[in-house]
Amino acid sequence: LLTNGDLIRTLTKLMTTCLLFSDQMNLFVETTQINEERDRIAKAERQKRQQNISIVSKRSRLRKTAKAEAAARKARWEAHTELLERELSTESYKRMISRFSQVFNNNLTDFMTQLRDSGECTNLLSRLDFNGFVSSSLKL
Repeated sequence: LLTNGDLIRTLTKLMTTCLLFSDQMNLFVETTQINEERDRIAKAERQKRQQNISIVSKRSRLRKTAKAEAAARKARWEAHTELLERELSTESYKRMISRFSQVFNNNLTDFMTQLRDSGECTNLLSRLDFNGFVSSSLKL
């Protein structure tokens, strides 16, 4: 593998695509501020819970507080899910995922084809495609 320049170039393209996708997903999370909102709400709830622990002394009040907190958690979870669904259904996000999928599949097809065509890398090919999933999904 290391002596075949074409394989190294194709593998580098494949890994670069993965890195670009990772960077793009990090940028998406930062721009939509999905995690920040969740973390901010969780921090506020923890502080509120800590205050309630020091104030509440009776068991019945603890049960009511626990039920209210569970309902609030469920409402937060539903709001967060709605935000995620809204962000993930935008056309720009769908286009980005589609484009990365296309580029990744093309690079993977090139790499696997070059591995198959080179005689010395058949062992690596069989290890990467041990169950035939890659070759069947990419129609190699």
